[in-house]
Amino acid sequence: MGTRYATICACASLLVFAMSMTVMGPAVGAMAETYAADPGRLGMLVTSLSLGFIAAVSLAGIVMDRLPLRPLFIAGQAAVALSLGGIALSARIETGLAWFLLLGLGGGLVQISANTLVASVNPESRASSLTFLHIFYGTGALAGPLVAGSLLEKGFPWPTVYVLLAGLAAAVALLILPARFPRLHREPGVSFMGLLKNGHVLLVSLAAVLYVGIEMGINSWAVLYLERVLSMEKLPASSVLSYFWFFVTFGRLICMRLARHMKAGTLLVILSAGAALSFALFYATGRGAVAGVALSLVGLFFSGIFPILISLGSDAFPGRIGQVTGILLTSLGVGLMIFPWAAGEIGARWSLSTGMLFLAFIHAALVAVSWALARRGRTL
Repeated sequence: MGTRYATICACASLLVFAMSMTVMGPAVGAMAETYAADPGRLGMLVTSLSLGFIAAVSLAGIVMDRLPLRPLFIAGQAAVALSLGGIALSARIETGLAWFLLLGLGGGLVQISANTLVASVNPESRASSLTFLHIFYGTGALAGPLVAGSLLEKGFPWPTVYVLLAGLAAAVALLILPARFPRLHREPGVSFMGLLKNGHVLLVSLAAVLYVGIEMGINSWAVLYLERVLSMEKLPASSVLSYFWFFVTFGRLICMRLARHMKAGTLLVILSAGAALSFALFYATGRGAVAGVALSLVGLFFSGIFPILISLGSDAFPGRIGQVTGILLTSLGVGLMIFPWAAGEIGARWSLSTGMLFLAFIHAALVAVSWALARRGRTL
């Protein structure tokens, strides 16, 4: 079993992890009742997950180019399966926080292993190959809210969703066991501390922080916003989130082609600006149907941003792919920890509408950083 089988495992693993990340959107209302928690406290679940994610990708990133991928990948997938089962059995927010922390640890190892694998074995088509990998993440993110919303609408308790995911994650772990992963080759060059100080890496990392903060802020609170502010029913509101993830996935097919004919920095600016304008429409409208279309457009424009960012970092430092990937994924964890929690806290203190306005300002910041990257001319 060679590189192709390992790549299949990477795609399957990201698909399941994406489902694990996105089912909370439809389930958050029921989880609030179980945990007797307000949006601010529930946001701490995402913060706990992000802390685990940051710990995994930052520590693994330092040594990724020196260690074999296989044990890291297997450990990460096993942790994902175990944590999902634990979340299903958790009846208190305190235990939920611990299991979400483990989910972040496992997901971090899965993410850095999968992205490093694909970026390393496809040096001539890195952007398109990474975009292909993240199509599976988008597919899982699309399926998660739709499946969870359907089960909850039929009266199933929210732990049922996590039990099913735990079984699926365990099946993927068994799939990974016989896989053989290539050995990474580290080339001499800039040190890890040098990467941390590099202006190009810093800008790409900041863009990643803002990107995931918006994406998971939408994932965490858009359904509740649609239900409570725009008075939508559970299933239609969950479907809107699924449309968002559908267009994230569909748009990556388009971006695979666009990336072959456009400079990455130019494409990044177009995508981030389009997402910002679409989210402004989502926030401004008072109609559920228009909000659904607007959020779908946000997903379409968001589709190519993260694969482009990974490609920019990897192309700039091809001898440090694991370390650069670790830095970028650590940045994702920072954004995941801060912004969904902040939006939830703002929603608890003021209103869900104010929380959405906060995410609109983060969109504007992403446009500014994307513009700065394009101006640097380091669009490799």
